[in-house]
Amino acid sequence: MTYGEIYDEICFMCWPGDEPPENIPGFIRRRILSARRMINRNYNFWFTLKTEALLTEAEVQTVALPDDYKEIEKVYFTIEGQNYGGPVLRQIDLVDHIDLGLQKVDMSTEYPDAMRIDGSNLYLYPKPSHIRTLNLLYWSFLPTVEVVDFDTTEDSISIYCGQAIIYHVAADIKLQENEWQTAQSYRQRFEEEIEGAMQEDKVRRSIPEARAPYL
Repeated sequence: MTYGEIYDEICFMCWPGDEPPENIPGFIRRRILSARRMINRNYNFWFTLKTEALLTEAEVQTVALPDDYKEIEKVYFTIEGQNYGGPVLRQIDLVDHIDLGLQKVDMSTEYPDAMRIDGSNLYLYPKPSHIRTLNLLYWSFLPTVEVVDFDTTEDSISIYCGQAIIYHVAADIKLQENEWQTAQSYRQRFEEEIEGAMQEDKVRRSIPEARAPYL
């Protein structure tokens, strides 16, 4: 489902057989993109899980994160050529960061065992003493949808969460039109569509409790 098709579905739900009011099309498109961003921000799906191999620098504590970084899953080093199954770095909080910064400011090691995320950088503790490969498994933000490509763009969110976007935006429109009951119904349908997408996510990532029993 493209974002143009999502737009058409919303118009059909809210104004069946009619054109939307003159000032509404731009509003609908903005709300669609806002709902897309909200879903990408609030929910982790299989299609946003990525891996990246980063290189540390000797005696440099920070490593730049990918531009599309959203949230960490795990971080580990490639050790003796093995780039999977290595010890996972311990994630620390701001207080530990201050303590470790004071205690280990001049320390370095081949394979740091702790890390902290700060904005667009990953901090390693102690500092790495060598150039080593750091494997990052992380949740990502999808690329933004350009306005000029809105009607023809199709991505994983529009495919797997398109119905959720439709109900979310339709609920906003009905709230503005003071149709509270219809808005509440659409909001409930949005929650059901998101729940369905989350169940599909569990199956695709083989989370055990999501597997259907054999009949």
